[in-house]
Amino acid sequence: MADETKIYKDAARLLKNEKFAVLATVKNNVPHASIISFTVSENGKQLLFVTPRKTRKFTNICANKNVSLVIDSRPKTSAKIKQSSALTIFGTASEVKGPNKERLVKLFSKSHPAL
Repeated sequence: MADETKIYKDAARLLKNEKFAVLATVKNNVPHASIISFTVSENGKQLLFVTPRKTRKFTNICANKNVSLVIDSRPKTSAKIKQSSALTIFGTASEVKGPNKERLVKLFSKSHPAL
């Protein structure tokens, strides 16, 4: 049980501290990976990212909602690579619509004001 607790704590730390992830999508059995900026929803159950509609990731998600994300804490030098950790998340992606959209856009913008 202690190992499980450490895993959850490490995952929570990555989700809190990291701002970027690699998003993997697939369309017609062709995988595609993109670096994205993300933030976590208030309840911690959703990851939010934005992308223009004319991107391959958006097109792929429209065709196949199954995605995975890799979030990691890799260092800038290999000397500290053993101190890094990574989290892979599998799930489904969907476009945010309706009354929650404005609130979620504000949440994302707060985390990534430059975007």
